Amino acid sequence: DRVRALAFSPDSKALLTGADDDQAKLWNVETGELIRSYEHLGGVHAAVFPPNSQRLITGSRNSRTLKLWNRETAEELAAANNVHVGELGMLLLPDGRLITTLPQFQLPQGPAVPGVLQVWRLPDAAATQPSVHTPE
Repeated sequence: DRVRALAFSPDSKALLTGADDDQAKLWNVETGELIRSYEHLGGVHAAVFPPNSQRLITGSRNSRTLKLWNRETAEELAAANNVHVGELGMLLLPDGRLITTLPQFQLPQGPAVPGVLQVWRLPDAAATQPSVHTPE
């Protein structure tokens, strides 16, 4: 299946890939061995590692979902729906906010639809859902 997303861990020892097979996969960079898989709804088009964390974040443009995972157990810690995972994927800011984008696109035989920027605050250990802020 086609790989759509790549992210290196902060220590560069692991590589997280996302693909059309509805999975994110964590690989050992040195040996090339598969460490763990994370089941997603729809192809995985974006992936990031929060710094200094045992978590992973994946996003699917097809299912419009964002998932926060426990890196070691593959447990889904939080999920958000109706997320715009755009062509540019996701960007994690130092303060813990996650930005996703949907670029402008053209409807068939219709007008151009403007792009969307969503800013998500990642949950802490006590929270269960990310919150969203869409600039006006």
